[in-house]
Amino acid sequence: MEFPEDDLPAIEARAMLAAALNTPSYGAGLRIAPEARVDDGLLDVSILRSLNAAEVGRAIPRLFASGNLPETYLTQRKTQAVILQTDRPCMFHGDGEILGPAPVRIEVIPNAIRVLVPTGD
Repeated sequence: MEFPEDDLPAIEARAMLAAALNTPSYGAGLRIAPEARVDDGLLDVSILRSLNAAEVGRAIPRLFASGNLPETYLTQRKTQAVILQTDRPCMFHGDGEILGPAPVRIEVIPNAIRVLVPTGD
């Protein structure tokens, strides 16, 4: 991962999952970016490190109970843009759809759309 808009150092890691989110959860509620906000102008980038079978076994009950993973399994950064690269062919998925091959650049475009949401009443 490279962060072209920030002074963050690049990250090179073996990963089960690398994601750029602006909401707290991924997929069916896996909370890999609990601090993410749709209105802060930043991406929450999360890398789920490569896990062994025992680590996966310990994580499953926690996932079912809370949707969270242990923080030690994740590397997280907040950024305006990220470039994801892989050492072998890999397809990039966006919101469950295959969008194309890596490398891919993902960035926030502030105020690009207007969204109506219900009030808290």
